[in-house]
Amino acid sequence: MGARLVSLALNPAWSNLTPPARLAFITMCHTARDKDAEGIPARTYWAGHDYLAVVLAGEETDAARQRVKRAIAELIAAGAIERIGTAHRARQMTYLVQPDAWPNQPRLNAAAD
Repeated sequence: MGARLVSLALNPAWSNLTPPARLAFITMCHTARDKDAEGIPARTYWAGHDYLAVVLAGEETDAARQRVKRAIAELIAAGAIERIGTAHRARQMTYLVQPDAWPNQPRLNAAAD
């Protein structure tokens, strides 16, 4: 669990995100780990879009998946996340969460993770 990542994602600098994007971002940070563990690099969100659809809408529907796509696009545009993998048959899309990449502020030293 990324407790430190969540605390960074709760920074008021991210208040410019829409509520669905902010909830998705906090969820992604919560799922990612603060440090490398079990073969998964730190700051990597791997749980996929279906999990976010359930968090955002309470169920996996087409409308919920569309909401997730919009939230992900917003987070990428804001610099909050970055795609680091590709989804295919048996593998979820993976993202690097960057909660310390606050808009209009210098990024924290990643070595502090």
